[in-house]
Amino acid sequence: MPSAPFEDYYEVLGLQRGASKAEVSRAYRKLSLEVHPDRYKGPDPDGAVARFLKLTQAKEVLEDDKARAAFDAVVDAKAAHRARQEAQEGGRRKMREELEAREAAAKAAKFAPSAAAAAAKEERERESAEAAARAELQREIERLRRTGRLDPTRPAAAAPAAAAAPAAAPAAQAAGGSYSVVVRWQAADAFTEQDLRPLLLAAAGSAAPEAATSIRAAALAVAGRKALLQVPAAVAEALVSSRALVDRGLQVSFAGGAAEAAAAAKEAAAHGAAPSGGPPDQLPEGWRTAIAPDGRPYFYHAPSRRTRWKRPAAGGGGDRLSHEALEVATLERLRRASEAQRQARGGA
Repeated sequence: MPSAPFEDYYEVLGLQRGASKAEVSRAYRKLSLEVHPDRYKGPDPDGAVARFLKLTQAKEVLEDDKARAAFDAVVDAKAAHRARQEAQEGGRRKMREELEAREAAAKAAKFAPSAAAAAAKEERERESAEAAARAELQREIERLRRTGRLDPTRPAAAAPAAAAAPAAAPAAQAAGGSYSVVVRWQAADAFTEQDLRPLLLAAAGSAAPEAATSIRAAALAVAGRKALLQVPAAVAEALVSSRALVDRGLQVSFAGGAAEAAAAAKEAAAHGAAPSGGPPDQLPEGWRTAIAPDGRPYFYHAPSRRTRWKRPAAGGGGDRLSHEALEVATLERLRRASEAQRQARGGA
């Protein structure tokens, strides 16, 4: 299998080898602003996303000591190879070719192999060393990817909790093959239900034939800078992948991002209220109790590793998943209320 093209992360960030972590961070901030998916308005959004992901990977590799060491090993191996190739240019290259020709003739005459075989062995060893260095770099990149540090859309503080969450789409799936999707926009924009519905129709109409009927019939709950609606799976996929909506400043994703979010929304819909932290004697999501060396009990939050002496209040888990569950549950209540109003008007 051919190896992936080599990317010089120093060159990607416009830095010299040996640049400090502060220099890496400054270069990344400056360059990423030009191609950030939320800011880029140029003619090549796909190219901007690819450039942004490349900058993100370069930053994370060069800011991590083990990953940078693995990358520098690949750079050293390639530099040594270039030096050997340059040394063979001109007369030395011609001499080597003549030597290889003589060695080939000697081999045919059953003479012992000499310099040509040694050169071939050296080349194999070089290729093996470079392949090992590339493999080590790939392992370090995979380690960074598993921790969530190569995902530019994930907040750094929430990466441990988010890494344990299941995929968003299955959590947002409702009965009957429908999905709940959330539409978000920036504070500078203002969208109403009347603004959003035509945009959603135009974005999904060509990709999903049933889009027109389902979007017109769907209850659309709008709250602040977010909206939620429930549509068939094909329509949901078309909305989430729509470039036209991104160009209009709208970000569409499957509702939730964890099983807790979907469960909270379901419970809120069944009881008519947003989810709480549970009974007064039950700790909020993610909190545990432990005993200090002096015998006193204390509380710690497993996802964020925070500790405190005072018992956390119900609903005060503080992690990203609990806030996301509350947001999805609230939007789900608004959507159901909107759907009930539409049905009441239709029956009148």
